[in-house]
Amino acid sequence: MHTVNLLSATEATKRIRDMANNGAAHDDYSLPLAVENLCAGRPAFWSKPFDGNDTACNFFRAANEMASIKGAIDACEGFYRHSKPGTWRAAWLLDQLLPLNEQAVRELCDAYEAIGSFYTPYELLRRTAKFDRSSLPTLNATHEAA
Repeated sequence: MHTVNLLSATEATKRIRDMANNGAAHDDYSLPLAVENLCAGRPAFWSKPFDGNDTACNFFRAANEMASIKGAIDACEGFYRHSKPGTWRAAWLLDQLLPLNEQAVRELCDAYEAIGSFYTPYELLRRTAKFDRSSLPTLNATHEAA
């Protein structure tokens, strides 16, 4: 993948709001966290719509709060495994995340690998591109480099 210039907070906010308007999650709580991570070059995520799924919502929020999928898994796994049996499906939760930058793509690739699955960076960026037209140049460059 190639390096992308960091966005300003205004640009990052607009990008995420545009994604929400294109069918991704609407989450005012996570917006400043994702914007901060995106502007600082830390892993930043957005999500597919939650549709009332508190497990997916909390996992997504934790991933941005910690700028780490591993941190989010560690923070959420025990609670959901013991208090809400059947709601903890790591692969499904990872499938809900939309990586917003290269760092997030790497985190997501590593998280899938840790549970015995595999996605290419191109496949993960294509997931985001469904909601984010601004990611298409990165998607195309990643596909050409593969």
